[in-house]
Amino acid sequence: MPQMNPMNWLILFLYFSSILIGCVVKLHFSKLSAQESLTEVKDVAGVKNFSVTV
Repeated sequence: MPQMNPMNWLILFLYFSSILIGCVVKLHFSKLSAQESLTEVKDVAGVKNFSVTV
């Protein structure tokens, strides 16, 4: 098992950061089309005064 040097940690950090940013961007752009389903989910859950702020 090779020793982890700072460059490997940096690559690992950038890799996971890109995955996280990709998920956030995908959720942000799908939020516009998912607002109706989100409203339905809130109605089903009975949480009518719950507001989602991004």
